[in-house]
Amino acid sequence: MSQLGYDYTLNSCCVAALLAAGDDAGQLVAFLSRMAASPFTSGDYQESDNQGRQVEVVLHERWLISFWPDHAVKLLHVVDIQVVG
Repeated sequence: MSQLGYDYTLNSCCVAALLAAGDDAGQLVAFLSRMAASPFTSGDYQESDNQGRQVEVVLHERWLISFWPDHAVKLLHVVDIQVVG
């Protein structure tokens, strides 16, 4: 948990992506923790989900990570992790 008290959640497809990351899973988890430590940071670009919510998208190493911050409950909801390339 970050100094601001934020944590992150992963949906089932993100858990599958994390498991598929193999040896790089630790690096991915470390990056997600750094994201939670800076919950007000914008992604590289934004998209809207099917509910009209703004989702931040960030490229880290070989992963494209989509998330939205829920400041009311101090959570970053990670909704998609895709391997790029």
